[in-house]
Amino acid sequence: MRPRIQFRHEAPWMRLCARAVLAGWLLPLLFALITSLGVGVRPAQAQDATGQTVVVLDFATPNGTDPLLGRKAADALAVELQRTGEYTVVTRQRLLEVVGQQAGLQPPFNDTAQVRLAQALGATSVFSGEVAAVDVVPGQSARARIVVRQLDAGTGDYINGTQNIESTEQKLTTVANEILVDEAINKSAFSAVRSMRQISLPSGNVLNTTRDEAELSLGTRNGVAVGQRYSVLRDVFNAARNVTERVKVGEVTIKRVEANQSTAALSAGGASGVRTGDRVRQIFTLAQAPVSLSANGNSSNPVTAPPSTRSGSTGIAKSKGAKGLFGLLALAGLVALAGLGGGGNSSTPNTNEPYEANPLGITPTATFTFTSGFSGFDKSLQNETVVGYLVYRGTSANFTPAIQNLQSFLDARTVSGGQRISYTDPLITSAVSLRQKVVVTATDSDTDGTAAAVSVNFTNADVDGTDNQNIEPQTATLEYTQRPLEIGTTYYYKVGRITIVRTVNSTDNTTTLTLAQSGTSTTTGGYTPLLRPLIVAASPDETTGIAYNLSNFSVRLNAQPDIDQLSTNGNYTFRINSNVATGVDIFRIQVSTSPSFSDATTFTSADTAPTTPNGTGDVVLNFGQIQIPNTTLGQFTNGNVPVYIRAQSRRSTDAVEVFRVSPTVTVPANQVTDSPDTTSAILASRFLRSTADQSGIRIGRRGTRGTSGVAVPRTRVGKPRG
Repeated sequence: MRPRIQFRHEAPWMRLCARAVLAGWLLPLLFALITSLGVGVRPAQAQDATGQTVVVLDFATPNGTDPLLGRKAADALAVELQRTGEYTVVTRQRLLEVVGQQAGLQPPFNDTAQVRLAQALGATSVFSGEVAAVDVVPGQSARARIVVRQLDAGTGDYINGTQNIESTEQKLTTVANEILVDEAINKSAFSAVRSMRQISLPSGNVLNTTRDEAELSLGTRNGVAVGQRYSVLRDVFNAARNVTERVKVGEVTIKRVEANQSTAALSAGGASGVRTGDRVRQIFTLAQAPVSLSANGNSSNPVTAPPSTRSGSTGIAKSKGAKGLFGLLALAGLVALAGLGGGGNSSTPNTNEPYEANPLGITPTATFTFTSGFSGFDKSLQNETVVGYLVYRGTSANFTPAIQNLQSFLDARTVSGGQRISYTDPLITSAVSLRQKVVVTATDSDTDGTAAAVSVNFTNADVDGTDNQNIEPQTATLEYTQRPLEIGTTYYYKVGRITIVRTVNSTDNTTTLTLAQSGTSTTTGGYTPLLRPLIVAASPDETTGIAYNLSNFSVRLNAQPDIDQLSTNGNYTFRINSNVATGVDIFRIQVSTSPSFSDATTFTSADTAPTTPNGTGDVVLNFGQIQIPNTTLGQFTNGNVPVYIRAQSRRSTDAVEVFRVSPTVTVPANQVTDSPDTTSAILASRFLRSTADQSGIRIGRRGTRGTSGVAVPRTRVGKPRG
C-alpha cells in the first residue's frame, strides 16, 4: 500500500515550543556545570587592526536615559570595527589625553571639533552617534535603536552612516534588564558596522566646466539624483610635508541627471574654482541609510559577545559571573536562531565577499563562497535537506531577490559539501542560451522508510517567455534569464534555498513531502567587472632609440584588443565609449629590473586616479621621475639592463581588494634610460648613491607608496589572485 501524501508543514510555533522545552531542561544543567567549574564564557577579543585609524566618540542619549548607555554603545561599535580588521580604534585613554591637551576642545563635539580631534590623533575619520531609543519588557526582552555617522577628517564631510533597530530573543527565564539592554546594543552595533560596509557613495570626475555649471562622470547608473550634494576634491602637493594631499575645494548640487553623466551647480566654497579632472564624492545624509529593523525574536543577526577590557583597547568591564551568564544567554539565542528560516536544524545561508577570480585574464569573473546555513548538512533527505541553491544578483546593496534577478540554480547534489560552496558567475556567451528553466520534482517514499527521490531537470526555456517561478508542494518550476556582466557596474549577490521536508506519521505510516523556499542570505559586498589594463608599448625615438625615460616616466593604457575580442565572442555588454578606465578609480604602475617583480627590484607607483581618455581612448599616466630600488643583482644602469613594466587597476569600493593585472611589457636595455638628456650617455644610474659601496635607495616596495603620481585615499591592498 502506497503512503498517503499530505501537503502540509509542521506549524512553526510547535517547533519553537519544542525547542523552548528542551532549552528549559538544558540551561539550568549547563549553568550549574559552568558555575561548579568556575568557568565563564570568555567574550570574543577584538582583532588587531592594521587599517585606517579612527576615533569613536561616546554616543548621545535622549533625555531621561542613562548616559552610560552612550558609552556602552560606543564601546560596542569600537569592538565591531576592530573585528573587521579594517580599522584601528584610538583607545579611550589616548582620546581623553588629547582632549585635555587641546584648549577649548570639550564635548559635545561639533563637526569642526571632530576634525580638530581627528587631526590631533592622526585619525582619518570620526564615528559618532546616538542611542535614539531603548525599550525594555522587564526581565524578558529589550530593543535598542542606534544612529551612527562617520565623518571624514580630511574634508569635514559625512561619508557613511546608518540607523539600526535590534531586539533580544525572548528569554525563557527572567533576566536582569541591564543584560537585556547590553545584548540589544551589542546586536545593534554589529548590524551598524555590517550596514555601513555595504554603503558605497558615488564618486567620479568633473568632465567639463562652464561659467555656472559642471558636468560630472556620474549618472542614474551610479545612483545620482537631483538635489544630491557632492564635494569637489583636488589633489594638491604640500611642499612642507612633501606629499600630495586630497583637499576639498567646494561643493556642488545636482541639477540634471542622465544615464551616464549629470550636471551640477556650485553651492558652496569654490574660491579655487572647479576644474576639469577634479574628483567629486557624494556627501552622506542620514536619509540615504534606511532603518534596518529586526522584529522581536526574529533577528537574523548573531548575538555578539560584550566588549572586552584589555590593555590598549576600549571596552566595558564585566564580572566573571556576568560573562558566564551572558555567554549562556548568547548560546540560547543562537540555538533559537538555528531553528528559523527552515525546519529542523537550519538557518539562512551565509555568503562571503566576492572577488575577482581571474585578475590576469581577459575575462573578468566574480567568485565567492557561501555556506548552506544548516548546522548539520545531510543529503539523505532526513527531516529537511537542501535541494538547490538560488543565486541572485543585483546592482544595489539592498536589492530585493526575485525571479527577475535570479542568475543561477545550483543542484545541491552536485556541490561538494554544505559548509563551503564555491560559486562563479557564469560566463554568458553566444553559445549559451540566456533563458534557463529548472524543474524540481519530489516523489513520495515507500512504507519501509526508503528516502524519497528528487529529480532536478535543466532545460532551455522558451525564448519568448517571461521570468516566473511556481513552487508547489511537490514541484518547483523556475524560468529565468541569465544576464551578462556589464563592465563598470558594481554587483551584489544573495543566496537562497529550495528545501524538501519529509515528515513520517508513525501511526499510519504516511509520508508528507513538501518543497519550500527559504529566506535569503545577507547581501555580499560589491564586485565590479573591469577590463584588463593593457600597456600601449611606446615606440623608440628615431634619433635616440629611447622608448621610456625613467627621469620623466609616463605610460599609456588601453583595452581595445580585449574589448574587440570580448565583443566578438558576445561575452559582455559594454557601455557606450567603454574603456580601460570604466569603473576604475585606482591605477598602479610597477617598473622593475626583474620579470618576477620582486620587492627589492621594483618601483610601485602611488595609487593613481585615472585620467580622462584622449582621442584614441588611451589613459595617460604621468609620474615624472621614478626610482627603481637598487640591489647588488639587477640594479639598473643605462643600456645594460632591460626593464619590465606592468599595470594594475581596481575599484576601491569593491569588497575584496584585488587588482586586475596587465600583461608584462619588456623594454630592451637599449630602449630605456634614466637620463634627463637622452642625447648623451651616462655611465651610472642616478638612483645609485655616489658612495664606495654603491648602496641604493630602497623604495616602492609592494604595498607601499611610490614617490610620484596622484594619491587617492589609502585602502588595504591584497596581492593579485591568480
